[in-house]
Amino acid sequence: MREAEPGTSAGPVIVLSRHAGPGDAFLLVYALLAYAGRRPLPVLKNTLALDPWIDVLFSRIPHCFIRPNPLAGEHAAAQISDLAAGMGEQDALVLFPEGGNFTAGRRLRAIGRLRQRGQPKRASQAARLDHVLPPRPAGTLAAIRAAPQADVAFVAHTGLDHMDSAATVWSGIPLDGPLRVTWWRVPSHSMPADQEAATQWLFAQWAQIDAWISRRRAGRP
Repeated sequence: MREAEPGTSAGPVIVLSRHAGPGDAFLLVYALLAYAGRRPLPVLKNTLALDPWIDVLFSRIPHCFIRPNPLAGEHAAAQISDLAAGMGEQDALVLFPEGGNFTAGRRLRAIGRLRQRGQPKRASQAARLDHVLPPRPAGTLAAIRAAPQADVAFVAHTGLDHMDSAATVWSGIPLDGPLRVTWWRVPSHSMPADQEAATQWLFAQWAQIDAWISRRRAGRP
């Protein structure tokens, strides 16, 4: 079930999606091509480059593989910035700010890292997220700075959480359960310019994604 379709208005867009495994990357790229007429520019974990199917699929479009490691944050942000800076009018940069697909263990480790870095407010916000990891702002903010003319679209979905590897993507097709998706688009002119305000804005959007997933899993519209 598709609740909303991507906006088709002109101008580049930065697409920020929750991450439930490689399945959502495949379907999001397909949706951008088939429904929105966009050229996707995906940002992916470097470990996915080892999968020959992914290498063949994404080698035909501009993309970058990054290390989703906090220690490699500056280099990854620079890669994302370079990709975003070259966006055309019908391009869509696809980014997963969580840095990896959600697991209970990763959620606890992400909260612990924020506390260790002396960010108690962010840790508290992360602890209130039940279905997603806290977003890592560096790559997202780098993309926004590099392409200030681009709107930002946020994507939430349920139904792909069992596809946690490339192998389960292929074995899980066709889907045997409903896929529910929603998204909303934020105009470029309405995004905060200050880095701290922009980080808080990103966390607030991620809280909306988490709340939407909670409602869906509880059977509420």
